[in-house]
Amino acid sequence: MGAFKNTDIGVYIFVSIIILLGVLLILFGIKTKRRIKRFKRYVLLISNEHMISLQNLATTTSQSIDFIKKDLQKMINKKYFTNASIDLGTGVIVIGNRQQIVPNINTTTQENIPIEIETITCSGCGATNSRQKGIVGYCEYCGTILK
Repeated sequence: MGAFKNTDIGVYIFVSIIILLGVLLILFGIKTKRRIKRFKRYVLLISNEHMISLQNLATTTSQSIDFIKKDLQKMINKKYFTNASIDLGTGVIVIGNRQQIVPNINTTTQENIPIEIETITCSGCGATNSRQKGIVGYCEYCGTILK
């Protein structure tokens, strides 16, 4: 009968571990879902509102600058943003190698051949991107291929 009780204790420990792992996975999923929601909000503010200042992002999202800075850095480290960095000197997020988002205008090459620029919404993150018409491009924010 003593072996039966040891088996019951082993089962209870095993079930407890499985339940604990399940709770941890649920909590991790909730945390990730919230981060994705914040990422999408940041992308919309940066791409549509041209809001690159950490101060403006903090004010708009009702968060502290410190939270925004750490949150964006975590997202950059986890590759949510591709080709992005935070310029601590100026307090802005830099997407690509530029600090300002170029307005959607038609330009010409040196041979005076017109280049048509089109605005396209990324299917991955919802950001507004500009690209040369007929050329495959990549989203500046998440790296998704723009079709």
